[in-house]
Amino acid sequence: MMNPFKRRRLKKDWRLVKTVEGHFVNGENEVSGRVYYYLYENGLGERKVDHEGTGYCSGPYCRETRKQHRLYLGRIRPWLDGAYDPEIPSYDTIKQKEFKDALKGSKT
Repeated sequence: MMNPFKRRRLKKDWRLVKTVEGHFVNGENEVSGRVYYYLYENGLGERKVDHEGTGYCSGPYCRETRKQHRLYLGRIRPWLDGAYDPEIPSYDTIKQKEFKDALKGSKT
């Protein structure tokens, strides 16, 4: 059984694991806006996403919102539900990556 104090500490420790950029495309195949998804994970394996965007998708050919974007539905939503995505790091690997980058003298 996990120590409740350790569980409480880990639960508060959210880490940004990846930022994913998506594009809204209008009917003429021009980029009409961008949306950025910030993916977070904590020590207990819980996941959440925040998003912000510039512009929007409008017109008769495009009715997407940020939570209906093909990137969100095809990649981020399954990740939120617990699916493994090799391109999205986990909570445990973030600290290791920062340590390795610090040894190399680069910033994460």
